[in-house]
Amino acid sequence: MKILFRINVFALVLLIVLGVFLGCFAGVEAAVDYKLKKSLLLPVNASYRLTLQGADSRKVKWSTSDKKIASVSKKGVVKAKALGEAVVTAKYGKKQFKCKVTVKTLLYAHRGFSSEYPENTNVAFRKAYDKGFDGIECDVWETKSGDLLVCHDTTIYRTTGKKKYIWDITRKTRKSYPIYYRDKDGKKKKTYIPTLQEVAEIAFEYSGYINIHIKAIPALGRYFSNRAVKKVKAILQENELISKAMIFTSGASKLYNFKNKGMKLGVNLPPETAGEYKRDIKWCKDNGVKFLVITSIKK
Repeated sequence: MKILFRINVFALVLLIVLGVFLGCFAGVEAAVDYKLKKSLLLPVNASYRLTLQGADSRKVKWSTSDKKIASVSKKGVVKAKALGEAVVTAKYGKKQFKCKVTVKTLLYAHRGFSSEYPENTNVAFRKAYDKGFDGIECDVWETKSGDLLVCHDTTIYRTTGKKKYIWDITRKTRKSYPIYYRDKDGKKKKTYIPTLQEVAEIAFEYSGYINIHIKAIPALGRYFSNRAVKKVKAILQENELISKAMIFTSGASKLYNFKNKGMKLGVNLPPETAGEYKRDIKWCKDNGVKFLVITSIKK
């Protein structure tokens, strides 16, 4: 009887410990903090997949207040249909989470807020978002060192006063070439040539859009390599910008390395003959280029 009693006591203690463990585990489950993006900004025809963090995606039920403005699929993919506002709701069990979707024409700041601050600098990009722009445009070069630096011209002379090619600058040496400007109080300050990583982090911070103008001059032996393309995509993914970014170039040939890489592509065709335009336009159609700007056509 004593042996049996000891066994029963041991079993009772084991059940108590197990009950406490399961109770703690259940408490953790109950304390899960589900999160849904509070707001979403999209241009017409754009898509974005919403997720309810912490929830089993298979059990989330999605709905929209206005299908004509923004539809939503069973998997949470929001599709912008027309200008306006709609509320997308994620229902999980008895709880509901809402995201305000605004569909509008997006405003981009060319090279940042360049009318008041040095173009293609972090201060210009921040000020653009602060002023209410939805997105920014920046120019990106691949340097000899493999870095991705932001600058429009082939040289840094116009912004720094130094006669150096941008592809001879590195992420480390760029701080040897400061860019000076004055703040709103007239105080002299300095900034530096940005990296694409820094610009992407700013876009992420402001939940903004970004237009990346890929710069290359094949005639001078300056290309945008496959390695650089992978870096661009990795930076966009890291900062949740794949759906908010467009890779843009002048001339379709500079987009070749971006083909089938899962990024939105756009091209500005410079003045050429009608025959060359037809060739480039066909390439755009065949390779998923969504945005096309034609400046002029020579007769």
